[in-house]
Amino acid sequence: MSKYDEIYLEIAEKILDEGYYDQNRTGTATYKLPHQIMQFNLEQEFPILTTKSVAFKTAVKELLWIFQKQSNDVEELKRDNVHIWDEWEMEDRNNWNIVWLGSKRIQANRHVNK
Repeated sequence: MSKYDEIYLEIAEKILDEGYYDQNRTGTATYKLPHQIMQFNLEQEFPILTTKSVAFKTAVKELLWIFQKQSNDVEELKRDNVHIWDEWEMEDRNNWNIVWLGSKRIQANRHVNK
């Protein structure tokens, strides 16, 4: 088990012990405990969890799409059989972006240069 697995499991246990039961933004009942943070030092270890199934190849393709290609064209991901951003695609593929506000993600009509 990795260092980050241990931190993840500690946070999960803390949520179960100290969190409260409520509905999330989609109406699904869940346990909540705001402001739980994981920080990663990539010089020490790659922060992929081994305690749960991770689509590693998909994650790598998404990271390369963001950082290497510096793209916002979801069609590029679709060609690589990556569909995690499909629901956020706008009709004008060249004029979209995702903005994270706390635990909510919203679409912003902002152009991101390729």
